Amino acid sequence: MSQIRENQTPNTRVVIYDWVRLLATIWVVIGHSSYLDDAQTYGSVSFALPELLSPSYNDLPLRLVRFLSGWVYTFHMPLFFLLSGAVLALSPKLPSFDIFVRKKAKRLLLPYLLWGYLYMLPVKYLIGYYTKETFAKALAGFFVGEDAGHLWFLPALFWSLLIYAAIRKVLAHFSVKSELLPLVICMLLSFSYELCPIRFFCFQTGLDYLVWVALGNFLEILRKKAKPLALWKLLALLAAMLLLEVLHKKYLILHYLAAILVGCALSYLLARLCETAFGRVTNTGFWRLLCRNLFAVYLIHDPLEFVILKLFWHFGWMQQGIGVYAYTVLRTVGVFAVCVLAGELVRIVCNRFGKTAVL
Repeated sequence: MSQIRENQTPNTRVVIYDWVRLLATIWVVIGHSSYLDDAQTYGSVSFALPELLSPSYNDLPLRLVRFLSGWVYTFHMPLFFLLSGAVLALSPKLPSFDIFVRKKAKRLLLPYLLWGYLYMLPVKYLIGYYTKETFAKALAGFFVGEDAGHLWFLPALFWSLLIYAAIRKVLAHFSVKSELLPLVICMLLSFSYELCPIRFFCFQTGLDYLVWVALGNFLEILRKKAKPLALWKLLALLAAMLLLEVLHKKYLILHYLAAILVGCALSYLLARLCETAFGRVTNTGFWRLLCRNLFAVYLIHDPLEFVILKLFWHFGWMQQGIGVYAYTVLRTVGVFAVCVLAGELVRIVCNRFGKTAVL
């Protein structure tokens, strides 16, 4: 599919969203790069900082990474739902509902099951996340959304997209053409998600995040109608968002919903700035390699974080300055690079057998 700039023909690739996907994927890797413990229904893991931890652990660059890790948690998952809603709006019309369901199941649920059973759960078992007894329970529970780990996003997005598509279909059946009404309906559903008794396969979570899919769809409609931002306006808006983030960090001035919106807006503006500054890179093979494997980074990265934790704590490498730097680099840049390469390798193998739905 050809890449295009903004405000061009619908149903083709919009480069700005590739930049947003790249930033969102970087955010999620950074967000998962600093935790030391994690727990699910049937398993858990916890690593304590060693008593002889190298003082380099508190050097400014490493503290900055840990700060970013905490910061991205305020908005990074809503950003993915926003992006999914925006991309959905690129098509001039939705396909029939049964075709839509099949496409989204193939794109989201099949990778969830394959990567969960063949990769995430076995890796977690090997690093001691599960015992033999709890591993069997986790295998059974995963099928219905328990112990989904970082893959919870896939079934949750599946439900969000289906609910949103159903709302659009119903409104279209009654010839309702309002662009705002679907957003209002989704907002009401999302804000009452706790009343929903259905938790099967992350359905309640999908209902919770439904508003962000609808908002992303609505914002894409507005983006198509808007004039491109001048560079000075882009920089001014970026500075304003950064100022809000700084003030919120110090004084907690933002409601949590406002903090999500500011983080998402900042990510979009950074993506626009990257597109402006590095536009030529989008015509390179490296860019195409990167973009087609961003989903692979999401699928693969989190279990690798556990492997790095296990190795560094087992061998005591955190007691040396070079060790804590290597630890941080491996959990961020290293994990990202390995996932891109692994994703490309899996893609090559799968293409040989005509199996492309796993990535």
